Amino acid sequence: MTYESFSAYCNVSDFGWVAFYDYFKRLNYFKFDWSDFENFQGLLKSGVYDLVAFKNIVFVSSCPIEIYQDSNNRLHHTEKSAVLFKDGYSIYAIHGRILPSWLWEKKATITKEMFLKEQNAEIKAAMYSILGERKIMEILGAIEVDKQCIQHLNDEVEIVKLFKTKETFPETNNQPLAWVGMTCPSTSTDYLIACEPHFINAKEAIASLSIFKTNEYSFNFRT
Repeated sequence: MTYESFSAYCNVSDFGWVAFYDYFKRLNYFKFDWSDFENFQGLLKSGVYDLVAFKNIVFVSSCPIEIYQDSNNRLHHTEKSAVLFKDGYSIYAIHGRILPSWLWEKKATITKEMFLKEQNAEIKAAMYSILGERKIMEILGAIEVDKQCIQHLNDEVEIVKLFKTKETFPETNNQPLAWVGMTCPSTSTDYLIACEPHFINAKEAIASLSIFKTNEYSFNFRT
């Protein structure tokens, strides 16, 4: 059995330079025969992602039918594959890190023991991202360590709670994971946000996530 490499031409890597020269073609400043270029451009526009060329046959892969990226254009999706091809082949990624599909396929079976024993930092971070703040907090059995009742300047009352895990983690310099939980007074919507683990006061923790200092954390209005 021999290995056949993918073609060095007519694949996704060509889109960049073809777009670059297409710009100059559109300017129409140069007396140049663009016919071969346009033929190659037309081939790319047919949807070629990659190909393997033999003497009498060419195997072609079409472009993915789904691609998801984060705000920095890195492959990213926490609920399903970041790249999906027509035949079902998928690539899973979080913020550009390619990860094994079982993290998504078996996320309902991820346990506290699995999270704590995982030695691969990228796998552990993926578990955190895929499950989300609330589910991770529940799995790890985080406990409420402080509760504050905040009277805002607009007379709204907000209850803020600070939660921490009993276990410590090397990723947080051997400190626990911590979250601030709050309920919006105007919409009654519950929010849960990760915070720095050194806080022991819920108001200080939530103020650290805002533009306010702790003694200034009070709203005149909400939008």
